[in-house]
Amino acid sequence: MFKLKKQLRNQNGLSLIELLATIVLLSIISLFVFSMFTSSINTYRTNQLNTQLRSHADLLFLQVNNELASVHFDQIKEASTTDSQQLLKKLTISSASYKDCPKYDQSNNLCKDNAIAIELKKVGNKNALVIGTQPLITDTKFEIKDSSGFKVDSQTKLIELILIITYQDTTSRKSQTKEVKFTQTFQPI
Repeated sequence: MFKLKKQLRNQNGLSLIELLATIVLLSIISLFVFSMFTSSINTYRTNQLNTQLRSHADLLFLQVNNELASVHFDQIKEASTTDSQQLLKKLTISSASYKDCPKYDQSNNLCKDNAIAIELKKVGNKNALVIGTQPLITDTKFEIKDSSGFKVDSQTKLIELILIITYQDTTSRKSQTKEVKFTQTFQPI
């Protein structure tokens, strides 16, 4: 009996059960760490895509705001629409200043030659926001939907631009088309 106890104390290795228990515990811990790691990568990619999308929309709003910043509300002529719920696709702005208009007359008629348009239209095979003849910078990942447009409120003299942007979300296993709605209200002077 004494010999057996001495032999058990002097073991220099691990038994098969101890080795299997260690492997199982390490496997469980590594699976947990791996799932946390992949989840954090997906969260990072989603946040990065949302940040790019918000920056894209902010850039479009900023460029429209630059056009509307020095314009009086009465200089904005909206495209006619029969449905009051339907969004406008085009705003026409007469000359920002009557002095800039080469055909200015004393009756304060709006200058037709110096007008600029802000509109949502097809450029190539994608919708784009166009100021004058220049399409605004667009990211190829994002597309402006046809349901985007302008709302003009003559009573409060506010213009609301509604952008509905679609994109392919590839952060999950299946690629999905997602849609985000951005609105910005402008108040010309």
